[in-house]
Amino acid sequence: MQRVVRRSLAMLILAVCASTAGAQQKTSIAFTIAPGFVRFDGFGSTVKTLVAQVIVSRELTAATGAELTGFTAVPFSVVSVQPGCIPGGACQSYSSPSALMGGIASGYVQLGDSPLRLSAGLGLLSARGSEGPGARSTSAVQLGLEWSQQRSGGIRMTAGVRALQFANPISGARQLVLPGVGIRY
Repeated sequence: MQRVVRRSLAMLILAVCASTAGAQQKTSIAFTIAPGFVRFDGFGSTVKTLVAQVIVSRELTAATGAELTGFTAVPFSVVSVQPGCIPGGACQSYSSPSALMGGIASGYVQLGDSPLRLSAGLGLLSARGSEGPGARSTSAVQLGLEWSQQRSGGIRMTAGVRALQFANPISGARQLVLPGVGIRY
């Protein structure tokens, strides 16, 4: 599965780079930050996070485009458990990650003449700072909705949300919500 995701990401990057020959195409960069959350089913808790994203968008036509997104989600707390620990016996400790980081390649479509656009894509993410068995990285499917001020040039406000569904759980987490409020230029 990760091989397919890597090849798809490489093909999308090549397509975006190959399309740069047109003079009418526009590239924009967005920086966003917002509180989010991730549910760690392996620990039975939902943890609040601080999410930072960098999004590079390339307009392919007037209504479609491609995006590359890099993100980091840092939980406000780390959850730790010792399942099946018997007093006086050997115990194994498990802890949730201290950060989830990743990249997403996606395509988007503008929703008519509105300032909204819908995106869908594939990505890879990894966990940092967790203990115990299980995957430290996985692929993910992403769906997103973004609003951006409609005006040409300059700095514009942007807000959006992306939902990721993991192919394999990381510390019991199967989904991650990436909200963002920031600027695009």
